[in-house]
Amino acid sequence: MGPEIMSVRSQHHVRPPDEDPPGSRRFLATLIGNLPGMVYRCENDPQWPFSFVSEGCRELTGWSSEDFVTRRVDYGEVIVPEDRQRIWEEVQLAVGLRKPFLLTYRITARDGTERWVWEKGCGVFDEQGHLLALEGVMLDISQQKTLEDQLLQAHKLEAVGLLAGGVAHDFNNLLTAILGYADKLAAQLPEGGEPQRQAGRILQAAQRAADLTRRLLSFSRRQPAEPRVFDLSE
Repeated sequence: MGPEIMSVRSQHHVRPPDEDPPGSRRFLATLIGNLPGMVYRCENDPQWPFSFVSEGCRELTGWSSEDFVTRRVDYGEVIVPEDRQRIWEEVQLAVGLRKPFLLTYRITARDGTERWVWEKGCGVFDEQGHLLALEGVMLDISQQKTLEDQLLQAHKLEAVGLLAGGVAHDFNNLLTAILGYADKLAAQLPEGGEPQRQAGRILQAAQRAADLTRRLLSFSRRQPAEPRVFDLSE
């Protein structure tokens, strides 16, 4: 594991692992082991076969480093199919420009759960400029994505509430006129006649509509209305 770990180097030069003293290799192994997520070195291939991956891959994917290095499973198989082509294209673009790549995508862990991954990596080139491998780090951002989705949903609900409140307020003004004229009309019609009964039905329908607008206004305020009796003189 020690010699392979030393392959996690800069984008431009890879120092042979046997040039480093044992203490340096132990230090690097400890450092990588304590990092959140997983550190890797892989081929530039759509299946992303790992030549090295830190044991943090077990917590992220459910697969061990041995599973990946021995190709019992390739990382390309873990990526959600809908995201694979996009990832390939973005990595190839970055490698062609000799720039780091930054990715956010989904994987399916060994237990079947879907997780969100944040990845940053770069190409490793030899002195002649030939691409040797890709190296980088991956982090599990599933919880962060869940919080982002909840925040987005809250913003949507807030927008709906504002829209509902505006519509209900304007509609309530119209209903006030309908209720007023219907009540006045009912008072002027002969008692007990069919015209008065029809005016009464108008009043009932308008009152139900007014109740609905009050509920919409309560929703837009995010709190229920609390009617109370008060003295107009005061």
